[in-house]
Amino acid sequence: MGDGLVTPTHCFWDTQASGQPSGSYGTGKTTAQMKTRKTFTDAAWNFTTIWGILENVTYPFLQWQDTGPPVADAGPDQAVDEDLMVTFNASASTDDFGVADYAWNLTDGGPVQLKGR
Repeated sequence: MGDGLVTPTHCFWDTQASGQPSGSYGTGKTTAQMKTRKTFTDAAWNFTTIWGILENVTYPFLQWQDTGPPVADAGPDQAVDEDLMVTFNASASTDDFGVADYAWNLTDGGPVQLKGR
């Protein structure tokens, strides 16, 4: 880039985090846009074998950087009477790039799936 012969394309920066609304090269995006896969797939970034992202949680990262599987922690066991509200809390779950979502599969009395953040 120092000799002026190369012009970067499909480059982005977070205008909110950087405080830089414009620049000479690339395109400024909001934090929300920077954490959205579509921003990058529209620019032909490869999320099949090169890039990864946790939608609405992380910026893009190189897939080789994701070195560990997520660790689920659904909290302590609970025993409740029927017809009472139960609160699920998996906030102690971890992953080296963050947890995007939680899902529970309940099989007592028939399978039930719950999802949420």
